[in-house]
Amino acid sequence: MAGIKNIIPGRKLVEEIVKLKKYKIFYLGGQNGVAQEMAKKYGGEWDSGHSDIKNQIANSKINEKIINKINKYKPDILLVAYGAPWQEKWLAANFYRLNARVLIGVGGTFDYLAGRKSLQPAWFPEWLWRLIREPWRWKRQLSLVKFVLTVFKSFFQ
Repeated sequence: MAGIKNIIPGRKLVEEIVKLKKYKIFYLGGQNGVAQEMAKKYGGEWDSGHSDIKNQIANSKINEKIINKINKYKPDILLVAYGAPWQEKWLAANFYRLNARVLIGVGGTFDYLAGRKSLQPAWFPEWLWRLIREPWRWKRQLSLVKFVLTVFKSFFQ
């Protein structure tokens, strides 16, 4: 890919945005109160979200309460930390009802920015670091390999 100078991880982008303290930010999701920690550390509003997001993507009383809270706050940016693919599914099911200017699925970003998880050494690949620290991810990593093989196969056909 000619012309690419730097690849910026999403975590770094979110870090720069929240440090600006220029935007109204709503933190949604994460585990064990991490959204509340983010709001306290960087400013903004929060909600812990669904405790069982897999079964409550849309059309639940909990969902209505969350959407109403977000819309009452009117954030410039909504950061959703339900993890992939659930944050994307939740955003797709609800984006048209949300009164936020920018919607971003951020995965485990809150854990890093709140200081709950440490980053890999600069020389160490992030995907391998996360796999070692979170071995349950092996199935997700395997699906990435299948995806790459499918792309290469279609490219050469």
